[in-house]
Amino acid sequence: RELNSNNMKKFLEERKRLAMKQAREKENLEKQQGEQLEELDKEMDKWRESQEKEKVEDKLAQKP
Repeated sequence: RELNSNNMKKFLEERKRLAMKQAREKENLEKQQGEQLEELDKEMDKWRESQEKEKVEDKLAQKP
């Protein structure tokens, strides 16, 4: 009975430890994903801005 109790206790502790580890990893991944999305937004804004500048330059170049 004590052996079974000890095994159950170890099992539950291991599950708790793994759940905490998984939660930390998930939190880190979510943080990393957020940073990547911010960087992507910045890059997209830069690209849009350069496209607009190019469009304006083309219009100005076409005027006689």
